[in-house]
Amino acid sequence: MSKKITISQAINQAMCEEMSQDENIYLMGQDVGKYGGCFGVSIGMYDKFGPERVIDTPISEAVVCAMGVGSAMTGKRPIIELMFADFVSLAFHSIVMQAAKMCYVADGKASVPIVFRAPQGVGVSGGIHHSNNVEAWLMNVPGLIVVSPSTPADAKGLMKAALRSNDPVVFLEHKAQYGQKGQVPAADYITPLGKADVVKEGTDVTVIASQLMRNFAEEAIKEIEKEGISVELIDPRTIRPFDKEAFCNSAKKTGRVIIVNEHPVLGGVGGEYAAAIQEECFSYLKAPVRRVGQLETSIPWGPDEEMYVVPSKETIVSAIKNIMNQ
Repeated sequence: MSKKITISQAINQAMCEEMSQDENIYLMGQDVGKYGGCFGVSIGMYDKFGPERVIDTPISEAVVCAMGVGSAMTGKRPIIELMFADFVSLAFHSIVMQAAKMCYVADGKASVPIVFRAPQGVGVSGGIHHSNNVEAWLMNVPGLIVVSPSTPADAKGLMKAALRSNDPVVFLEHKAQYGQKGQVPAADYITPLGKADVVKEGTDVTVIASQLMRNFAEEAIKEIEKEGISVELIDPRTIRPFDKEAFCNSAKKTGRVIIVNEHPVLGGVGGEYAAAIQEECFSYLKAPVRRVGQLETSIPWGPDEEMYVVPSKETIVSAIKNIMNQ
């Protein structure tokens, strides 16, 4: 049995189900209570769990994340909602220097079971300080798990896995996808952290893309396959650790790989994917791994302008045609 719901509803369900099973889990952040969150993800949770487990906080990401880390070290399992993913920059010390390193510092005798929820990406005209894709900012941090779900089923399964993990997780939700609908199983389940999803099998070229870029890739594949090109689509789902085995298995099969990211190419997640593929599969490749990403500029405010600077269906179609000619 399954039901068609939105990504927002799927995350809400996951949090409610896990909070019902574990009294140590609570939600804390700006406007998460009666208001239901900036994007409505926590609607109804205040009424269900009360003000002691759905806690509104002042506007201070540094303080809220620090409180969450300390709470997790005492046995609680907090969910910290950051109103926008860009604001992880205001809490880097707590997330990167404390949560991610505490297990190492304590020689494995301490854990920080905390989930930082953060909406990222373009598509809602959030402007320069509210529209960044922050995956690459966080990828270089040992001890941290970084998750980017693309569908309602994965959003729920990955959130439940994150809440059961004893390691700190940054759970990146795409703002433009909150209303996206899909079938979600009614039974209890988790989506394993660190396992990619082979969304569609193909033989000529592999496209690796997640969240909004996966949506655009699916549109591009429908168009390009009319020309007889068979495309395999992989959704990483977890950015750190990423599923190198799935990437390499696909690269060995198709011999051509395109990686699509919403952030700039320079210093991006795609560079790590490409390096791993070429280190493991160089002799199988028929062309160099190609990366497609945001233009080297900040995200503008206007809706047309912000979509212009990130990859599109047309960008991906062009990249596929280009690599097929190499």
